[in-house]
This record gives sequence, C-alpha cells and structure tokens, in this order.
Amino acid sequence: MIETLRVKLALNITFAIFAALGIILVVLALNHNALVSKLGDDWTAYYANSLNQEAKEALAEHKKTGDPTTLSTLITRSPWASVALGDRAYLMKRKMLATLSISLRNSRDYALMMQYAKEWIELNDRDLDARAFYYEALRHTPGREKEGLEGLELNQREFPANFFLTDFLIDAYQDTGASDAADRLISMVAKKASADYLSAVWRIFWKTATDERFSLKRSIAAGIEAGDSGYGAIVFDLPRDATELRIDPPRNAQMRISTIKLLVGGQTQSIEPKRLKVHQMLRDGEFLIATGDIDPQFIFPINLGPFSPSSEFVAAALHFKAEAEIKGSFFSITEFVEELNLEDQK
Repeated sequence: MIETLRVKLALNITFAIFAALGIILVVLALNHNALVSKLGDDWTAYYANSLNQEAKEALAEHKKTGDPTTLSTLITRSPWASVALGDRAYLMKRKMLATLSISLRNSRDYALMMQYAKEWIELNDRDLDARAFYYEALRHTPGREKEGLEGLELNQREFPANFFLTDFLIDAYQDTGASDAADRLISMVAKKASADYLSAVWRIFWKTATDERFSLKRSIAAGIEAGDSGYGAIVFDLPRDATELRIDPPRNAQMRISTIKLLVGGQTQSIEPKRLKVHQMLRDGEFLIATGDIDPQFIFPINLGPFSPSSEFVAAALHFKAEAEIKGSFFSITEFVEELNLEDQK
C-alpha cells in the first residue's frame, strides 16, 4: 500500500515537473516571437530611415547642382530599384522620380524622361503625375506625337485639377497652334487660382514700440476682399502704437503685387517697393513677386501719426493689386470674383 502511494506521488511530481517545463517553454516561445518581431520592426525602421536619408542627400545634391545623374544613378541601383508601392521608401522613390522627370523636361531630354516615366508608371499606374510625364514624353517621341497629345487630353479631361496634366496640355495646344483651346485652359486655371487666393489665409504681423519682434501672438489671419478696379483689400484692426507691419501672402503663392496702400484713420499711406524688406520674394520695379516659396513675406514701417484714436486698436485696410501668374500671363485674382459668386449661389 505504502509502495503504491509512493509510486503515485512520484508520478504526480513527474507530471507537475513536465507541466511546469511545458509552461516555461510556451512562455519562452512567446517571448522569443515577440523579441524576433520587435527586432524585425526595428531593423525595418532602421533600413527605411537609411534609405530616406540617402534619398534626401541625393535630392539636396540635385538642388545644388541641377545635375540629374545622382538621382538617376540612385534610382536604378539596388535596393532602390526594387522599392515598390506600399514599401516604406515608396514616397521617397516617387519624389526622386518626380524631381528627375521635372529636371529632364526642363532640359528637353525627352528620351530619358520617357525611360523614367515608364518606371514611374510601373511603380503606380494610377499616379496622375506619372501619367502626365509619360504622355508628355510620348508627345515628343517621333511618330507618337498624336498618341501623346490624345493621352494628355483624355487624362486631363477626366482629372482637370491635376497640375501637370493641365500644364502640359496647354503647352501641347500652343505647340500645335490650337491657341483657342490653350486660352480656354489658361482661363480655367486662372479662375481656379483666383478662387484659391481669395479663400487663402494671409497673415498680418506687427511690431510696436514696446514689442520689437514679430510674434504669432501679435498677428491676425485674414483673407482678401475684392475691391474696385482690380484691387484686393485686407481689412483688420491694428494696435494704435504699431510701428512696423509684416504681410505673409499664402504659402507657395505665385503672384505679383503692386500699388500697395495702407488706409488708417482716414489717411492713406502709399508703400513704395523700395521701402520694403522682403523674404522669399523678389522686387521687379513696381512689383513684388512671389515665386512659389513656402514662406513669402514683405515688411514695411508705418507711422500712424496723431490721428490715431484713443482706443487701443484702429481700423485699417491694406489695398493692393495682386495678379496670379499663369503660363507667363498675369490675371487679377479678383477678375473672376463675380463669376465665382454666381457659382456659389447655384
């Protein structure tokens, strides 16, 4: 009897040991899988970051030199050649292909542009920019000009908001003498630009005698109102002790500004371009030109004078002419305001 109990006890202990070992093995396996998974994620992130850094350096080199060789070499070599849609490095590869395509078009190297446009299409055949560059290259391929033009027309008609499709189609119409069709597209683009600029945010900063640095706390966001004779106006309240204004047009704006006037307290101050300090803008005679940079600004001193009221703020209005540049022509951003208002009422 005692011997039987000893055998049972030994068996129970053995089973308990094996059960504990089984649990330990399961825990170790789960932790191992989690560890392997974490190591895999860390390696993937490191690998993607190293690729992105490599691409950034190539893009910076291209911006500095304008030579597309660095980008074209990088895109065609491993591992970039195998980067596909959905990969972490896909967006950087797309950016390199877009930059390279723009550079090759600017240099009129349409044969090489076709090579990389095909690669871009293969990367993502739904990418509208890729289609635009492909058909633009095809339009300059001997014997396939008509096919390229028809491809631009078909895709632009379906996706009129795409910049490159519209831009290339305007060029195609102008190159083939279809000036009426080109003018209609230019008018469409100008109308859209007008709507965008009228709804975009401009920001007004000011300095005072006691606050001599521009600050977001001392600024307001404002929009343009359409005035008379092609003028735009920004209406805002200005501290009566303001000494300097900074005007920030919309980011990436492509426009020229002229005939700037500040109306305060019933008096008008004409702001001459030579008095202005500018950042990411150009002066050209009577015009200030925003060329598409991310942070355009112009700055000028003001003197509110003795007419300022005793209240802390005074009503002010900045009047100026603003014209959007479309394919070398300029259109007042208020030109289509009545037409846009009618469309809004429908």
